[in-house]
Amino acid sequence: MKKYDVFISYRREGGYDTAKHLSDLLTRDGYRVSFDIDTLRSGDFDTQLYERIDLCKDFILIVDKQAFDRTIIEKIPRQKDWLRCELAHALEKGKNIIPVFLSDINEFPDGLPDDISGVTKKNGPKYDRIYFNAFYQELKKRFLHKKISLKRKVGYIILVVLCIIGIIIIKPSPTNGYKYKASNEFVENINKWNSLKSFKDNAGKEGNKYMSWYLKDIDKRDMAQNKEFGEVYLKYIVIKPLVLAYVAFSTGNSEAEQNADFINDIIDDCYMAIPEDHKNSFAFNANKKEQRIESLKSDLDICIQELQKRNDLTKMQDDFIPLLKATIITSFWGF
Repeated sequence: MKKYDVFISYRREGGYDTAKHLSDLLTRDGYRVSFDIDTLRSGDFDTQLYERIDLCKDFILIVDKQAFDRTIIEKIPRQKDWLRCELAHALEKGKNIIPVFLSDINEFPDGLPDDISGVTKKNGPKYDRIYFNAFYQELKKRFLHKKISLKRKVGYIILVVLCIIGIIIIKPSPTNGYKYKASNEFVENINKWNSLKSFKDNAGKEGNKYMSWYLKDIDKRDMAQNKEFGEVYLKYIVIKPLVLAYVAFSTGNSEAEQNADFINDIIDDCYMAIPEDHKNSFAFNANKKEQRIESLKSDLDICIQELQKRNDLTKMQDDFIPLLKATIITSFWGF
């Protein structure tokens, strides 16, 4: 059987146009999409549909106003309700289910049967016909598994071979590109937590350990160490908890572990927006605490402005921003 990456489930009456549009775009971008399945939906539910779902990592569910009418109102038997069958099987197999709500729908209806009720816990990108491109880019970047082209696969293989040769011939360089072991270890550990809850529960210990390393013999720290500490401190002790809090607000889930590459891309964007004179060093042995706090608050404002500009996150209302700042300052910085 042909292999697939993405399965799109929809009702022909209300979801066909969107499903077809997504299928065309994803196919263009290199995804193998299971969409042309109407021939399999005649008569009894065909086992080929199950096989196609089994082959896919991602399961896109198009939800229009009437998507579950046959399931809840008409009470069509499960074996005759192909959308229910597809969804139930995807849930059973633990597929990455991505709901796409259409026509001002923003939640699932009440009364879903037990075999598909688990879908109410799934999240998807916010659909917008006017800003469709932003929706589509968010879908690919945050919700779908990354598609690796043949060219990139070959490049990865070459890179792996070169790395293996390098490991044999020379001592490996630090994993995160920093000069000092303490910085690399801290970043490696802090990258394990990419939800607001997991970061808040675990990051404090690592932050204290890294801070202790820097503060020890601080008078002997050279310019390179100060500069590296300033970058790591800003990115992972100041910016990362802010980003995770903002993403948690945007998704409505503080416990969901986000894609690490997605989080680090946002962190890098925020860091680039901060003035250079804030990045060089915090000079804890010279600057007064009040000066450091004001500098950090200024950096926080800059990062929030960057987050508010993004199309792949829900823009926060102005009334919530002071609360967000206060939460970050008291919860993570201890001021």
